[in-house]
Amino acid sequence: MWWTWLLVLVIVVQADVVPNAYCARGLPVGGTPVLPLKHLTLIFRHGDRSPVHLCWPNSATWDCTLSKQEKPSSNSNSRLYKRNYIQGREVNPGDCASGQLTSVGYAQHLQNGQVLSQLYVQSGQLPSQFDPTISYVRSTDKPRTFSSLEALLFGLYPPTSNQQCFATLNVNTMDKQTENMIPNSRICPKLDELKNTFNTSPKFMKYLSQVRGPLVQQASKVLALPLDYSWAGVFDCMQSSLCHNISIPAGVTQELYQSVVNDHYVSIEDLYKAKDEYSGYTYSQIAMGSFISDVYTRIDNRAQNTTQEMLAIFSGHDNTVEPLLVALGIDPEVSPPYASLFRIELLDGGKEGDLVRLYYNERMLLLPGCEFTCPYRAFQDICEDLINASTFCTDSE
Repeated sequence: MWWTWLLVLVIVVQADVVPNAYCARGLPVGGTPVLPLKHLTLIFRHGDRSPVHLCWPNSATWDCTLSKQEKPSSNSNSRLYKRNYIQGREVNPGDCASGQLTSVGYAQHLQNGQVLSQLYVQSGQLPSQFDPTISYVRSTDKPRTFSSLEALLFGLYPPTSNQQCFATLNVNTMDKQTENMIPNSRICPKLDELKNTFNTSPKFMKYLSQVRGPLVQQASKVLALPLDYSWAGVFDCMQSSLCHNISIPAGVTQELYQSVVNDHYVSIEDLYKAKDEYSGYTYSQIAMGSFISDVYTRIDNRAQNTTQEMLAIFSGHDNTVEPLLVALGIDPEVSPPYASLFRIELLDGGKEGDLVRLYYNERMLLLPGCEFTCPYRAFQDICEDLINASTFCTDSE
């Protein structure tokens, strides 16, 4: 069957468990564009974080050195306020908020920014100093995405004066109820219908019975968890711990760990690829059509020379990057590692017209029907089709 490679072989001898690529993405690569850069879009997942879920009993203490300082905008002379999470009063032991960006995560995006600075700023493709009048910055309303954005911008454009250090940068965001950077059934009710159809399909029900069910029982026994514990929490806590060299419970073998990882990726990926019989679009295309519209509109405005904007930055999550790639017909291959980065370059091709080039971490991507670079018209057709997919958010048979 299609899932037989996920089946677990339990071994008795405990071995060291080696984390997969989830902890560290490949660094952005690609030569400086030979053609003039007209616009650069950056869409990325936040960096390394503390667990979102409550982990197994007696899990390690999480200590966070990153802190957030802010001051009221109504009074420019107001003091700074620093938020401290009370030791021993958080979801997991320690002083980390649930899902807080760690110093490792900050360093990941600082490095992303530094590499991007070499590719675009130091080469002269982007201005030598950050210019908010030709830049657009957006983040989901989560501290870890805001902090990741700050780190990347610091690497891309390090402040060169005290004035720049204390300058105010507007970051666009919105409530989670209306956020479209992730699949959101509040604004797209069709997603609940598609997810229910997928979850109750004979194919997935058989998978639950033959693969996930035994896997959940095995993992729950090894981790001493109740059977009603969040299955997503098992994946979250394993990955978070291993990324920090924190011990996981004895009995977790490499095979068990890899099976949990594979299950997470396969089940989500199959949902994203599940097709709506009514519209013909997939779950990811319907889910991300609205966000693709936001991204494409900014690129198209530059292509039509109706704006001088050169840089658009979107700081999001794994369920921003992965469904976006799947919607575009690109296989992510694995769940997006921390600090994964998707880039869209709009290049001036002169008489040939504008061209588009795409990168995901260390990979150059090819859209269907394109070689190396993609004619803007072909990119435009793909985006407009995906934007149309979002119109089925409320449509049913």
